[in-house]
Amino acid sequence: MRKWIPVALSLGTVVVVMRSLYGPADNWPAALAAVAAWWVLMGPAAVYGVPGMPLTTAALEVLPDDARTNPASDEWARQMTAKFARHGFVARSRFRLRGDSHFDFAQRLDNPTTGEVATLMAGWQPTPEEGPAIPVRIFVLITQVEGDGQVVTANSPLPSISPPLPGQRAYRLPEIADAAQLYSIHRRLVKKDGRKAVPIVLGDDPLAWERKQHDRSIALQVSHGLATRDEKAGRLKPTWKGAFRSTWLLHPFLTALQNRRATREASAALRVLPA
Repeated sequence: MRKWIPVALSLGTVVVVMRSLYGPADNWPAALAAVAAWWVLMGPAAVYGVPGMPLTTAALEVLPDDARTNPASDEWARQMTAKFARHGFVARSRFRLRGDSHFDFAQRLDNPTTGEVATLMAGWQPTPEEGPAIPVRIFVLITQVEGDGQVVTANSPLPSISPPLPGQRAYRLPEIADAAQLYSIHRRLVKKDGRKAVPIVLGDDPLAWERKQHDRSIALQVSHGLATRDEKAGRLKPTWKGAFRSTWLLHPFLTALQNRRATREASAALRVLPA
């Protein structure tokens, strides 16, 4: 039923506008109010109608070490793995979401002695016109600290829909495209945080880290009223609160403002430390 809400909203708006403009008497205020309501509600209604994210990581496919995807993405991951290896990172699992046409894969690396995890995501942004797709290269750097906390530094172009996890301090620098520069900034932010980094024990499960993060994110969204668990469908479905939050957070104008604020927050945190 959820998927029909946007259709019903659009049809209802058309009916109100037609009756307001072509009824016994013109009613421009009613027509304008209907269009305004449609503009405000259509985005959240569309988000509310989506199936939602899976409750488990079963949709993630672990790729063999010698798997080939897009040649450009494979070469980029090879170069990044070599750069991070100089800092003690070990390449772990490479995986992708089944059926996702925008991302080739994600590559996780971790440093078992420093509590650092790096996730590299390689994908492509489609272009409206016929032409080459724009490469998307995202770094997410996480240091596990005492008290089950985390310091997160990423260059994702979009803000996170979920609130920060308990004990998590997250920084987003979408303008930083260089992995070495982002890692240097991350190390300084960890120093600024002051909490002691702790080793990570993941065992042999290639998706142990991803599963833990996934489960914590789901629990957090449910506790904040942003989503509900649909055990029968195996999906996390957004509530109206979550739908409105997602729509406004990802609005292009608001995203630009948040990007500038995220950069200012990270800069303010770094200002108290020497380079």
